[in-house]
Amino acid sequence: MQGRSQSEVATPARVGLWIALLLLICAVTPVANAANPLKSGYDVTILPDFNAPADLPVPPQGSAAFGMNNSGDVVGWSYYSRTDPSISAFLYRNGQLTRLGQLNGRQNSWANAINDNGIVVGASSGPSFSQQYPFVWQVAVMSDLLGGIPACQVPFSFNCWATAADINAGGDIVGTRMLNPDGASGCCTETAYLYSDGTFTDLSDSKSAATAINDRGEIVGSREGSPGGGFLYRHGQMNDLAALGCSGCAPNDISRNGKVVGTASLSNGDSHAFLWAKRVMRDLGTLGGSFTSSAATAVNPKGTTVVGNARTAGGDTHGWVYAHGEMVDLNALIGPSIGTVVDVQDVNDSGQIVGQIAVTNPDLRRGTFAVLLTPRRH
Repeated sequence: MQGRSQSEVATPARVGLWIALLLLICAVTPVANAANPLKSGYDVTILPDFNAPADLPVPPQGSAAFGMNNSGDVVGWSYYSRTDPSISAFLYRNGQLTRLGQLNGRQNSWANAINDNGIVVGASSGPSFSQQYPFVWQVAVMSDLLGGIPACQVPFSFNCWATAADINAGGDIVGTRMLNPDGASGCCTETAYLYSDGTFTDLSDSKSAATAINDRGEIVGSREGSPGGGFLYRHGQMNDLAALGCSGCAPNDISRNGKVVGTASLSNGDSHAFLWAKRVMRDLGTLGGSFTSSAATAVNPKGTTVVGNARTAGGDTHGWVYAHGEMVDLNALIGPSIGTVVDVQDVNDSGQIVGQIAVTNPDLRRGTFAVLLTPRRH
């Protein structure tokens, strides 16, 4: 083999330069197989329910999906059967639906969130849905988050309840529970809480609700008496979002890097979806028409994709996705052959979206069911 001259020898410095150039090329060159759902659209999976006959392409009853993780596991609720009005929390994983059960023989349950470790949180109630108890489910076991202690610190009245809204990768749980600051003279005040390492921490002494927590332990929610309506709880401190540049905000979710989404009340009385980051609030707009309301329900952990719901020009409610600076009706991305996405609740880092679809295809059994939307690959 012919030897190289000194100028051709790959010195360490030259190798380092080649690596830097290669990394730069990879950074700016699009990945050929990367999915851009705004161009390619979504594949639709209508989730089964617990009593769907095998010969029916779509379940005969209703269901809803509320949360998902980065593995594509989905949680929500489904009716027991075509005749039983009770609902049960479910976990949908690898094409299989698992019933999670109820707490202590209660009639209903629903799952609100699942973390990347497969731990599920939600609530269980009696027939009235008013006496709610938060649960955590893992390794096929559902446990009462309150340990059997009544959610209200007096004998149950009709309006006493507690629920678990979200869970992060570390197992920290947030939600809302009833407190009784006046002793036996009254029932309860709704209070946002953090449950961590077996201990409850109430985040406010006024009426409040926690809606989401990220992996850094930052919590968002709403609080009565707050100038802007919303709060951001971090480093043990309660912060009004209005003081951080988000006036009139009601947060629903927070990403791993601290981006907050929800609904903001405008001066003209309209409500618009918003995205808040680094003390700047961005109005995400609406789907157009004379109905000018929208809400952002979730942001993926990376903070790159926002989803929510909005009124259309015809007055119906449609799910939407906001990516690359644009709000797009999801129904324009799935085609009209199946039905209408009427509610969206969560999105993961792969761009998968969960919510509800109203099935209108005459070849399928009609109804409103939990749905999973997966970006198509080129």
